[in-house]
Amino acid sequence: MNKELVLAFRSLFKKGRNNHIKILSLAVGLAMGLVLIAKVYFEQTFDNFYPDGDRVYHLTENFTKADDDEPGWHNRVSGAIAVGMREELPEVEAGTRFTNLGLQDAIFYTTDDKRNYSGNFILADSCLFDVLPRPVLAGDVKQTLSRPMYVIVSKSIADKIGSDVIGKTIEMDTYPGKIMTIGAIFDDIPENSHYRYDVAISMSSIGEFMWDGSMNWLGNDRYSAYVRLSKGVTPESIAASMHEMQTRHQPMEKLKKLGMDIYYTLNPLLTIHSADQNVKRMSLLLGLLAFALLFTAVMNYILIVISTLVGRSKEVAVYKCYGASGKNITSLMLAETTVHLTISIITAVLLVAACQPIVKELLGTSLIALLSWEACLLLLGVCVLVYLLAGLIPAQLFARIPVAVAFRNYRESRRNWKLGLLFIQFIACAFLVTLLVIIGRQYTLMVNDNPGYNYENVVYCETFGTNKERRQQAINELSRIPGVDMVATSSTLPFQGMSGNNVSLPGRDEELFNFADMEDADINYFKLLQIPIMSGKAFDENSAEGDIVVSKSFEEKMALMCGWTDGAVGKEVRLSQWELRRIVGVYNDIRVSSIANMDERPSVLLYTKEPQNIITVRLHQMNSELIQQVTSVLENSMPDKHLVVIPYSEEMINLYKDSRVFRDSVMIGGIVTLLISLIGLVGYTNDEINRRRAEIAVRRINGATLLDILRIFLIDILKIAIPAIVLGGIAAYFTAVKWQEQFAEKSSLTIFLFIACGLAVLSIILTLVSINGYRVANQNPVESLRNQ
Repeated sequence: MNKELVLAFRSLFKKGRNNHIKILSLAVGLAMGLVLIAKVYFEQTFDNFYPDGDRVYHLTENFTKADDDEPGWHNRVSGAIAVGMREELPEVEAGTRFTNLGLQDAIFYTTDDKRNYSGNFILADSCLFDVLPRPVLAGDVKQTLSRPMYVIVSKSIADKIGSDVIGKTIEMDTYPGKIMTIGAIFDDIPENSHYRYDVAISMSSIGEFMWDGSMNWLGNDRYSAYVRLSKGVTPESIAASMHEMQTRHQPMEKLKKLGMDIYYTLNPLLTIHSADQNVKRMSLLLGLLAFALLFTAVMNYILIVISTLVGRSKEVAVYKCYGASGKNITSLMLAETTVHLTISIITAVLLVAACQPIVKELLGTSLIALLSWEACLLLLGVCVLVYLLAGLIPAQLFARIPVAVAFRNYRESRRNWKLGLLFIQFIACAFLVTLLVIIGRQYTLMVNDNPGYNYENVVYCETFGTNKERRQQAINELSRIPGVDMVATSSTLPFQGMSGNNVSLPGRDEELFNFADMEDADINYFKLLQIPIMSGKAFDENSAEGDIVVSKSFEEKMALMCGWTDGAVGKEVRLSQWELRRIVGVYNDIRVSSIANMDERPSVLLYTKEPQNIITVRLHQMNSELIQQVTSVLENSMPDKHLVVIPYSEEMINLYKDSRVFRDSVMIGGIVTLLISLIGLVGYTNDEINRRRAEIAVRRINGATLLDILRIFLIDILKIAIPAIVLGGIAAYFTAVKWQEQFAEKSSLTIFLFIACGLAVLSIILTLVSINGYRVANQNPVESLRNQ
């Protein structure tokens, strides 16, 4: 084999072998394909770093209502459920629960030097690491999480803070005056975790930040709860015990009279992420994309190798004359594949390393996290398959070249092989190009869709942790800026996810349905967002605390369930724990959240006179100078806060970041696949031109026109391109239908779209063939014959 490797290295720069094209196209295909395979594998390995993870379960709350056909579920539960299971069920070894503070990347300060940091905070009980352990680098986690106003921090946060972290005190920007002490440091939560946090505050501190419902058996369902079962125990075996626990602590009979049934299920920790339908869908599509890229690259490699068959036939025959057997020829071809694949892998590694930021942006995961040792073994296995496929097929064809070729011309062109390989590449190319167009149309629909309100020239800023006097000062100052049209405040904005509350009629315990609680808003809210009022009025100067405005679907549901045929305006309802609320208006339904995750519940807004946490500003026109003025006013009014003014349109675009990233991935994959396919097409056309050069010259001498010559090549290509494009379009259709399942509104998949994509791919193919054919058709036929 050493001799064969030496010959393979010597042949790298031989003319006519097209080794640079083979290696580069294979390297690019490997770079993208292997990274995508690593991403798909990564998505299946979430939470596998937890010890005894196969015995850890996440609690889900399930509920049924008499008026609902399908049961509902919630991935959070009341605070006492996990504690109760830990204390009352002997089959449960450990249980814990935690809840977030509703803030992403919350700003906090070290009180001694006022340096600011950001991180994800949770409130957790002292049993957190009993169920979901991480290596402890300093301090005592259990003791720390048992003490009020103590926290544990991740290694990355501790590294940023510096030395002597234990004992330092921190203060959150959102909760001024709440001083917390760092008591322990834990190793960072890996990227393949379904829930990542940087700082955990002791659960006993919850009263400092919100209402303490940490030991509620019913209601306040905000806690993520986990239990670890004893060995041999299954969720089914403790279902009866869980129901008995509910009976002891929850008013089951009262719930039954109200037409409700609540029960809990245990979901395996190791499948929380991978069992999600969106994850399954995305993994399938990324897997298809990886397969298309790798298969196209390998087929192109084989095509280029086979295209050199005629030119290398005498060389192989001479080897056989000197005693080389078919086995020796196979070894030589495998050695060449070894050299080419090794160089391609090295090139692919360098490409991926150079594009690390792009990889992280597209896949949402760092390269280090993707390339675990298990993933590397999988990728090595893929490379072995590529080697066998790319090496054995050409090796078998070359080994069959007869010895007699050394003394005469070799006529066998392996044309059917080459056309078959092109056919596969054309399928992949049509599939990815069509899918790219569909994804692009869906993304455009989502970012440009009308959500039922107008957010053009609107910016907003979250001012959590400031008092109402400072907010009011900021509002007054903002209103005086010449470029500001209007200022409003609210507790939430429509694109954000909403909590829920239940509605009931005065004097009746029966809860009718759950609605999206958009919470409080002032008198300018409806005007600023230009939300249409269907009946009644929006909030105004005459509005009083307790007034609400409801969505059209809320009114329609009340009409259906309570007979409100004369409308909702003027009627009173009770919203969960609140006092009676008077409906003063009905607004047209607006989109709550996004198309990809649309909240279809009716929605409600409550009137308030107090300035709320979110300040929204409508500008006369959007420009950087005005945004800077707004930012300056807010910072001057609240100098101790870290404030960011965000254009509303940016948030609407960010809602569909996953779709944009997937679109970009398919776009890059489609471009790479198209280029590889075109490289193979050029190689095939050149080979056919060289093989049929004499025939073309004779035809030209006998009066054949340029179109006649081009037709020779175009007809062969059309015979495989048209059915390949049709098959690629069909595959793209079914893939797109599966991908669009996650969206409430979908772009249309018309036959004309697929025809247009197919014609675009076909025109590129035919143009390339025509350019190559035109070059040879214009050559002097006498010169062509002389060269032959």
